[in-house]
Amino acid sequence: MALGYLGPEGTFSEEAAAAYAKGRMTIRPYPSIPLLIKAAENGEISAALAPLENSLEGSVGPTLSALTATPLLIASEVVLPIAHFLAVRPETGKPRRVLSHPHALAQCGDYLTGLDVEISETASTAAAARTVSESRQELGAICTLRAARLYGLQATEIPTCQTNMTRFIVLAAEDAPPTGHDKTSVLLSAKADRSGWLYQVLKEFAARQINLTRIESRPTGKALGHYHFFIDFEGHRSEGRVSAALEKIAQTAGCRLLGSYPAAKTDLP
Repeated sequence: MALGYLGPEGTFSEEAAAAYAKGRMTIRPYPSIPLLIKAAENGEISAALAPLENSLEGSVGPTLSALTATPLLIASEVVLPIAHFLAVRPETGKPRRVLSHPHALAQCGDYLTGLDVEISETASTAAAARTVSESRQELGAICTLRAARLYGLQATEIPTCQTNMTRFIVLAAEDAPPTGHDKTSVLLSAKADRSGWLYQVLKEFAARQINLTRIESRPTGKALGHYHFFIDFEGHRSEGRVSAALEKIAQTAGCRLLGSYPAAKTDLP
């Protein structure tokens, strides 16, 4: 049993993977989201954990793109509080340039503006820490505390929003049985260019008092104005009101089940 995550070691994805695995399964890093999900599709790993959205910076595009094509289903979700650290080599004072993943740089934008430094993007927060450790330049990395320690850097916590959290999903061959506190995700698309189809879809949820927790559009890639819609809502696909809603929606729109799974506990408003 192995769980793949977006590596390398020292990323927030590793923290989320360890929290989910809890010693029941080994965790294995992959260099990109497409390779991670392909490994799960091929049976190389039992499941893949991928970042889906951040409470400050929104959705992770590569994961959304993968969800439109993969046969894997969402079997669980993990919500991880995010704490960023500015990491430098011990001999470095104030860095002239700060490196990190684009999401981390954006989440720490106000702090970086106050530092008045150059910024550069890297593939991950851990990759930024590794680059800083190997360089003789006056560099800093925004990364996890674990990454700073892995690469022998001095770390100072960056004050950010207390509700900074990232939601990860676990993709596997099957989704999860009902627990009584579940969510379901679906991917919607128009069957034809007809007005009002999304309204008709949303009406089915409202009529059954099914609470939506997320709705987001993403281009299909076919042409401007053509979109998929990702919808998350409370309830399990096996519940009567949910199955009834999905049956009606399928008459109006293309509807693909992305999975039903236990809802993660979160303090987000």
